[in-house]
Amino acid sequence: MSRYVAYDAVNTKIKSKRGRLLDKKDWAKILECTSVKELTATLKDIPEFEKILKDMDAQEIHRDDLETILGRFRVSEMESILHYFSGPYKAFLQTVLFEFELSDLILVIRRVAQNESMDNIKKHFIHSEKYSELGYDKLIASSNIIDLMDNLKGSSYYNKFKSLTNEDIVKREFHIEMKLQMYLYSSLLKKSKNLSDKDRVEVEEILGIKIDFENVQWIYRGMKYFNISPEEILIYCLPGGKRISYQRLKKLCYSKSIEEVKSLSKNYLKYDLFTSSDDSEIDINMDRYIYRYLDKKDKNEKTIGTALAYFYMNGIIIKDFIAVTEGIKYQLPKDKLKKYLICFV
Repeated sequence: MSRYVAYDAVNTKIKSKRGRLLDKKDWAKILECTSVKELTATLKDIPEFEKILKDMDAQEIHRDDLETILGRFRVSEMESILHYFSGPYKAFLQTVLFEFELSDLILVIRRVAQNESMDNIKKHFIHSEKYSELGYDKLIASSNIIDLMDNLKGSSYYNKFKSLTNEDIVKREFHIEMKLQMYLYSSLLKKSKNLSDKDRVEVEEILGIKIDFENVQWIYRGMKYFNISPEEILIYCLPGGKRISYQRLKKLCYSKSIEEVKSLSKNYLKYDLFTSSDDSEIDINMDRYIYRYLDKKDKNEKTIGTALAYFYMNGIIIKDFIAVTEGIKYQLPKDKLKKYLICFV
């Protein structure tokens, strides 16, 4: 047991949060909503969401606003847990919040590269203001990519982008996003080395499962949609997978066909990610597996994995809310909408 964590308090807090977050009755109400306004009003009745929606007028809120608010909810949930941790444990969980910092950084980079207005950009930000290392006021004042790179100096992101050009962003946008994803996971795995052996193993297991699925999706999409060479696909694969070793990754990248990728991934993952010809269901299948895997974990176990599992499960719940808003927008029948949902269905 680590002296850097109040495990009993953490587990009690997370159990309480999960119990108040959503139940089947809440989901039944949500699925009855016929507009984003009605959905927002329904969420206001749920304790964990009421605190972030209380100042929002359900008559004025739009779908994009709701997505931003739900992203901020995930940040606030992690911030509320962080004060139970100290030392390397707190540093690790702060790194988990990089996910939102990277999302906002990509948004700024795109607008600068395309010479778009920065008006109202802040209302779309979801990063943790308390723990972010970036000065966003300076970044959004950048007039071009060179200025932006100068304004990144002093941050851990600078070396990743110091040679970036407008052409790179316009023509190779996915490369930037892949670099940032690699940076996020490598930072998490590096920080986990400072945890106790038990906690490190737990973190590496959770991250390893996610990395395996992310890599399979990347290989499949890189081959099918981007016409990228096997060598380049392999370069952007994430290290640290649980079930897919480097040799297995290499075999996947050099597959002779999409069908071979599907067959090998099913064998390696012990799970069929490709159950449909509809590629939109790949993300859904991945989230279903990860949500159930995390949900089965021992809620009383005294490791940092309890907090990490809650964080990732929240992310999947938020995706369900976004799927509901899409269903409302396109007036999908409930039975059809449910096939896109992960939780409580």
